Amino acid sequence: MPGSRHVWPRNIRLRRREDFQEIVRRGHRLQTPHLTLWWRMREGYSCPRVGIRVSRRVSKKAVIRNRIRRRIREILRCHFENIPAIDLVISARGSADSARYSDLERELLAALETIDQRMRNLKKNLSRSTGG
Repeated sequence: MPGSRHVWPRNIRLRRREDFQEIVRRGHRLQTPHLTLWWRMREGYSCPRVGIRVSRRVSKKAVIRNRIRRRIREILRCHFENIPAIDLVISARGSADSARYSDLERELLAALETIDQRMRNLKKNLSRSTGG
C-alpha cells in the first residue's frame, strides 16, 4: 500500500541500551565487509529480537545513517523467516554508506546462515557435554 510504513512489532526490537550492551559484551561476533553482527542464543523463544546501530563514524549525515538503517531493516523484513530465534545486534561499518543494497543483502543473508550453523554447532556441543 503506497504511503504506508511497516512498523516492527515491539517484541522483535531491541530497545534498551542495557540489552545492546549485554549482547555486545557477552555475545558472539561475526564481521562482514560492511557489517558487524553480535548475537546471543535465546532459549525458549520463537522469534528473534533485532537491534540496528549506525554510528556517526559511518557518516556525519543523519540522512545517510538513516538510509543504511532502512536498508538493513528492509532486508530483515524480506527475509524474516531466515533469522533464527536469537538476540541480534547489527552494526554498520564505515564502508556501509557506499554499499549497494544487493551487497548488503548478500552479506547479511550469508552472515545469518553462518550464525545459524554456529548456533546448531553450539547446541550440539552443549548437548554432548551435558550428556543429552
